[in-house]
Amino acid sequence: MSEIDAWGGFLGSDGPERVKNCRLLAAEAGQLAASAANPAIRASYLELKRQWNELADEMERATNRSKAAS
Repeated sequence: MSEIDAWGGFLGSDGPERVKNCRLLAAEAGQLAASAANPAIRASYLELKRQWNELADEMERATNRSKAAS
């Protein structure tokens, strides 16, 4: 299981902590992809990695937009 306390730890965190958690989950998916023998499973983990990083990027952009609007 991830270092993140399932979803409770993710959802209960603030913006920067959520971004960090997304990056951790992306890294974990990358590690799982690297160890997957099955090409389809490897591809699925790589897709998860991409999606976690995309979510983190979007949260960072939203935070930057909020700061700029203040």
